[in-house]
Amino acid sequence: MGKGRFLGEFEQVVLLAVHRLGDDAYGVTVRQEITARIGRQVSIGAVYATVNRLSDKGYLESYGTDPVPIRGGRARRNFRLTAAGAAALRATRNMLGTMWEGVDLDRDPSAV
Repeated sequence: MGKGRFLGEFEQVVLLAVHRLGDDAYGVTVRQEITARIGRQVSIGAVYATVNRLSDKGYLESYGTDPVPIRGGRARRNFRLTAAGAAALRATRNMLGTMWEGVDLDRDPSAV
């Protein structure tokens, strides 16, 4: 397995938030989903930097929406998980599962 094949923690969180949100996945809702699920406060800039990086890697795709139906409403840039993004999440989950197999954190590490 090559370097960089597995996702970092925040990349996983963002991809999972996008997937959970479905058609409602845009910067603000991704940020809200992260806060609601794990209680982590993140800046909107961090969310956009990450979705841009994940898009560049082919793990997310973006698409524009129609303007929201309120006065001065703007179009949104929504995101969706790609097949490559789902594969990267699976690979990372599997790798972590393998690393956790047989780990007993209650055992004295010096007794090994």
